[in-house]
Amino acid sequence: MKLIIFSTVYVLLLACLVSCNSKELTRDRAFDVIEKYKYGKLLIDTVRADITVDNPYIAARYKELTLEKDGFWKLDTNVKAKQNIFFTEKSNPYLIDGVKKRREGSYIRGYTETSYQRLAIGIVEADEVTGIELEPGDRKATVELKYKFTATPFIKTNPRVEAAFLTPKIIKISMSLYDDGWRIEDVSYPKSLF
Repeated sequence: MKLIIFSTVYVLLLACLVSCNSKELTRDRAFDVIEKYKYGKLLIDTVRADITVDNPYIAARYKELTLEKDGFWKLDTNVKAKQNIFFTEKSNPYLIDGVKKRREGSYIRGYTETSYQRLAIGIVEADEVTGIELEPGDRKATVELKYKFTATPFIKTNPRVEAAFLTPKIIKISMSLYDDGWRIEDVSYPKSLF
């Protein structure tokens, strides 16, 4: 009977010691913190581009792409048309907000109002934590995160962005230990990312 009580107390003490050490930052724990805070918009999740929809010359340039043939949009290169790019139902998952207007130009040349549609041209997802550098005291850490990039069909509209994302890059994330666990303090993106 004493042996059962002693082993039960021993197991409880061991469980307490293991749980007290749960503040240690491992790669799995860092990845969980990153995934949790991703939805707070601290980390990028979509790469976006603005497409001018009322310019016949831009519509003519996009005729070379296969997006019209694939059914994502219809292009009208008529100079007198009020809108030259029309998005189809197939493109709805990639549209962000609706068509908006903005003023472009300068004081000297004059201003014109153009309409544009914001599109998701790629999706950035956390892939794996590649390293953790703990500062002395183990209360602050720099986490290196490799991401994966998934292109949408609209990546063809901006080949420069596609080339920038083809090679995986590392995002550095600063974390601090609080009483309730690890939190993201700052995110440092590579200069060539945007």
